[in-house]
Amino acid sequence: DIHGRKVVLTSSALVLIASAGVSAGAPNKWVFLAGRVMTGACIGINFSTVACYATEFAESSLREVGLCVFNLAAMSGYAAVNALALAFLRTVGWRWFIVIASLPILPALVLLIYLPESPRYLCVSGKQEQAHKTLRFMARLNGAQLPDTLNLVCQVDTQDLGSYKTLFSKQFRNSTICLAVMYFMDIFLEFGLIIFLP
Repeated sequence: DIHGRKVVLTSSALVLIASAGVSAGAPNKWVFLAGRVMTGACIGINFSTVACYATEFAESSLREVGLCVFNLAAMSGYAAVNALALAFLRTVGWRWFIVIASLPILPALVLLIYLPESPRYLCVSGKQEQAHKTLRFMARLNGAQLPDTLNLVCQVDTQDLGSYKTLFSKQFRNSTICLAVMYFMDIFLEFGLIIFLP
């Protein structure tokens, strides 16, 4: 909420392109490792930011379904990369494979130009009119209409935005730990299945 979803996604996509270049052109294993760590960090940032962004627009009764579909799409992408590796890795080599596997970020970067900013971020930043505009745009895309009397009220303490301390405060500690364990097990299982199954 400090920088907005769009800025985070765009910055992360640019770093992802750079990290693919670092990995593909790595002269030794340490540079390669640094590139892959950067790639992993960007994927993690994108994954959580997109999930958060998507839930802002999803109807409350459909949020869980939406997140499951998002998760399925992400895991399908990981499986597709493994299928590509199986088909092309031996013929093009690992350096070119990294470049090929990173190409989908380019159209995503172009599409980010047209992505509206998060209405929550706009509201918290005091840009209520822009938040209304974004919500009207999304409602129109979904064949709905916002009520004329819609009044956005943002009561967020901007001093606490982005603080890890808040996540581990008494109010959120149990939820944070529970979600962290669930997320770890989810990723562990998904990557375990993708990497180790033929």
